[in-house]
Amino acid sequence: MKNYGRNYNKRKSMMTYQLLTETIDIDGMARITYGIVAVTENGKAITSIRDISCNREKAQAFVDICNSLGLSLLHIDAAVDDFLAEQ
Repeated sequence: MKNYGRNYNKRKSMMTYQLLTETIDIDGMARITYGIVAVTENGKAITSIRDISCNREKAQAFVDICNSLGLSLLHIDAAVDDFLAEQ
């Protein structure tokens, strides 16, 4: 993943990323997809990007990297674009 910089807020980050799991219907067949959701410490969803992978392990690894980097919400779209380009 490219270096998008860390979240350098002076206070502790109040947001984390979580795996988003959804079941979608395609021509009558259920398909599980995974995305990423940014949530506040209260559990309120700020934004989400759906259907970035059908592979749970890869999607979870991406979420974990975003959290470990303290990825700013400003860079999540670019990070997802890079994730998809690597697939």
